[in-house]
Amino acid sequence: MLTCVRRALVLYNAAVAHASTGQNPVLVVGGQQMAAFIHSPQGRAVLALPGQDVVFVQGAITPKQVGSHRPSYINAILIQSRGNVVLGPCTACQGLRPGLRPFPECRRLPGHFGGCCGNCKWRDHAFKCSVRDDMVVEVSDDDNPGEGGGQPQIEAGAEAGTTAENAIVLA
Repeated sequence: MLTCVRRALVLYNAAVAHASTGQNPVLVVGGQQMAAFIHSPQGRAVLALPGQDVVFVQGAITPKQVGSHRPSYINAILIQSRGNVVLGPCTACQGLRPGLRPFPECRRLPGHFGGCCGNCKWRDHAFKCSVRDDMVVEVSDDDNPGEGGGQPQIEAGAEAGTTAENAIVLA
């Protein structure tokens, strides 16, 4: 455990050292730096994906948190380092003050961890995230004129509140 805490401190101290005045620090985890913190097959599969370093809110992540190996913390960092920015942030990211969320960006990794964003995963609130995989609305192009006349059709999921206005279109 002491070795893992030291690794967390190295990651954290490097991030803080690289932060300029007024800028958020960057957690250097775009490569395989998180390997010692991953304990699940899904985590190892995500770690194998191309990554990027993670910007986080100063003071929102501590070495003790990362060193704890808590799955929600580690998986949130994986989502942020391997995921894509959500153009319309989830309702939690829109509503939380910056000091209450660890990452300034709302990012998700479709097909992993339920597709929730890293900020919701960090707090173990993945089920509340409004950009989860089961909340995605698919748009199909129906060529059958009797079934919509060739216009794009919105197929909403079973979740309440899913509308064309909050659709995430995957090309």
